[in-house]
Amino acid sequence: MKIRQGFVSNSSSSSFIIGIGKIKNKKKLNDYLEKNDLKKFFNWDIEILNGKELIEESKNSYSHFSILSDKIYVEAMVNSCPSVSIKFNKKNEYLIFNHGNDEGDSYFYDNFLDELNYNNVDYDYFSEKEQKMIDLFKNKEIIDGNYLFGADRNG
Repeated sequence: MKIRQGFVSNSSSSSFIIGIGKIKNKKKLNDYLEKNDLKKFFNWDIEILNGKELIEESKNSYSHFSILSDKIYVEAMVNSCPSVSIKFNKKNEYLIFNHGNDEGDSYFYDNFLDELNYNNVDYDYFSEKEQKMIDLFKNKEIIDGNYLFGADRNG
């Protein structure tokens, strides 16, 4: 058996967008998603679930969200494990968004500093469709929730 010593990594870096929100207006939500072609673009990154479905899905060991006490948490799939949360009420319906890109370390490598640098991952970093999802979480007429974006190592 081989034993590795020192720093060993086979992971790479990725940007992410996560969000959780109570749906306030489902018709406007569906219109927004349709108008901006977001459901097709993100396919499995978007979930719309009622409280009962959320409880059941959170029991799945592969779920990317969890319910603890009276809050729903959505966690980005990167090393630093950033998360967003909102208060949970099983009577509500929720939009969950968990999107990760897989750019690789070289994309975030800062030659000047000779290290990985994720500081330039701001709103403008993301594609137009990704920005539309961020904008959706800012629209309190449709969604009441929280979102977060950034980058880190993803493994």
